[in-house]
Amino acid sequence: MDFERYSLKHVQFNTQAQLPALLDDWLAKRKGKIDWLVDVGCGDGAFIAALPRLAATHVLGIDLSPIRLQRLKKRRPDITTCQADALSLPIADSTVQFIICNQVIEHVPSDEELLRELYRVLKPRGGLWISSVLRKRWAWYIYKNQWGKWVLDPTHVREYKNREEFTQLVAHNGFVVIVSSVEPLRFPVVDLFYKLLIRLGLLIPERAVFAFDKCPGALQRLRATITLPVLGYSQISVLAQKRE
Repeated sequence: MDFERYSLKHVQFNTQAQLPALLDDWLAKRKGKIDWLVDVGCGDGAFIAALPRLAATHVLGIDLSPIRLQRLKKRRPDITTCQADALSLPIADSTVQFIICNQVIEHVPSDEELLRELYRVLKPRGGLWISSVLRKRWAWYIYKNQWGKWVLDPTHVREYKNREEFTQLVAHNGFVVIVSSVEPLRFPVVDLFYKLLIRLGLLIPERAVFAFDKCPGALQRLRATITLPVLGYSQISVLAQKRE
């Protein structure tokens, strides 16, 4: 698959007007105490852009796609960006206090290698918020990956079966799992409509990606309310800490 072409057309809307409770609570309790916060696989910035501006002294967004990093800089010029592979981060050992890795682990060739790399750059007792998708055996979506399997996204290498499988994966790679949550996966109807227009060539991706960024909070909440469930899919989030 042409990764840059994929990045150009598969835009990420700002769906994170409010951070997940697990992450929001963790950051709130450590306000003013986090030096470096890194979002590994930050994409277009749909997630990292929702971070409070005082969440950390320094915030770094890392992604493999320069197109996505350009979109992030338009959203949040104050955030430092770096083009890099999540499996080979240009960061020294034990230097980062907190890492966000949102919907990335299912894309990389080796999930264990990714977790080992995140472990490497975190300080002792550093925090990790990581999420992915869970798929029931009967789940179906419109995409196929390179191996011909029906998946939620054409670049998915794997999709996990249940909470136990995912939390054990994190725990077996140097982390203490503090808490996890599983929620049904739902897509805003408006987003699906916009993405259809992009696929049909009726809407320019660069215009669509920022369509909702400046919407009033009430419209954001309305958009988040009118959603469709993705049958058989849910999202898992894990808050963990690096073992000393």
